[in-house]
Amino acid sequence: MAAGAVFAPYLERSEPYGSVALLSEEVGKRPRTYAWALHFSPTSPDVRRLSRLAANGLHYATCLAENAQKRKAGALGEAPIPDRLTIAKLADDEAVSIVEVNTAIKQARIELFGANLSDRAIFDRLHQDWPFHVCIEPGCENPLPARRTRRRRYCDEHLAPAARARRRRSP
Repeated sequence: MAAGAVFAPYLERSEPYGSVALLSEEVGKRPRTYAWALHFSPTSPDVRRLSRLAANGLHYATCLAENAQKRKAGALGEAPIPDRLTIAKLADDEAVSIVEVNTAIKQARIELFGANLSDRAIFDRLHQDWPFHVCIEPGCENPLPARRTRRRRYCDEHLAPAARARRRRSP
């Protein structure tokens, strides 16, 4: 049986109108973007505390995002259009498997954003006014938890009631 035989009545109805109905297998999902990787500088506290796997994932995502930017500039006539960098080509260049590249990128997303979020959720988090990544207690460099609320500014140690009392009592 052909792949679209079950949906033949729908295809027959759409043909007189000059359009062809697309099957879900043909439509597919929207590809992920990696522009989020360009928002992090190498000296950022978030980047410094990444695991080795996540740091590799951030590197892979940055390569994919930079290629997309170059292709966009080329499409606008600002530069020649380079070949599309896919995960398969990147894995081949880095001498690792496609699964390792995808796993590393997923780990980077989890460690940077607290979960393997959608592109829309990452876009929203990057455009929030969230300036605190480390504890704001003077002399403390402890990172804040990845899954924190927007109001949280202190690490677990300085969030304790005794630490809050000390801050309020100090002159």
